[in-house]
Amino acid sequence: MRTYYFSILLFLVTCSVSFGQPHKIGDYTITPTIDSTFSHNVYIPENLEGSFRELDKMLTEALIDEIKSCPSEELLLRRFNTGPLGEWIQRNWGFRDLNGSRLSRHLHGMGIQHPTHMSAVILESYWRYLHGQQIRVEDQMPLLQES
Repeated sequence: MRTYYFSILLFLVTCSVSFGQPHKIGDYTITPTIDSTFSHNVYIPENLEGSFRELDKMLTEALIDEIKSCPSEELLLRRFNTGPLGEWIQRNWGFRDLNGSRLSRHLHGMGIQHPTHMSAVILESYWRYLHGQQIRVEDQMPLLQES
C-alpha cells in the first residue's frame, strides 16, 4: 500500500516537472516547462543555449516563424522585447527577483545588468540562433545602449 502511494506521488511530481501548461501572452499562447523547484513554477534555463532549447519547446511554430521573419535585430527588440514575450521572460525567468535566477546571474556575469537588457540579449541571440548566425553577445551591447 505504501509503495502504491509512493508511486502515485512520484507520477504526479514527474508530470508537474515534465508537462507545460499554456500561458497566454498577448496574442500568443506559450507552453513553458513546468518545474515547481523554481520560484515561478516554470523551468529557468542555466545559460543562453539552454534558453534557446526552452524557447524552441515553449513557443508555437507560428511565433518562432514570426520571430525568425523579423528583418533585423532592432525590429525584433522593438516588437518582442518591449511586448508580452519580453515581459514574460523577465518576470518568469527571475530577472526581476531580488536574488535573481541562475540565468540572470549568468547574464549578469557577462556584464548584462538590467532585466530588459537580459531579455533583449536572449531574444536577439535566439533570432541569431534561428538564422544560424554566431551569437556574439559583445556585438549586441551597442543595441542595448540604444534601447
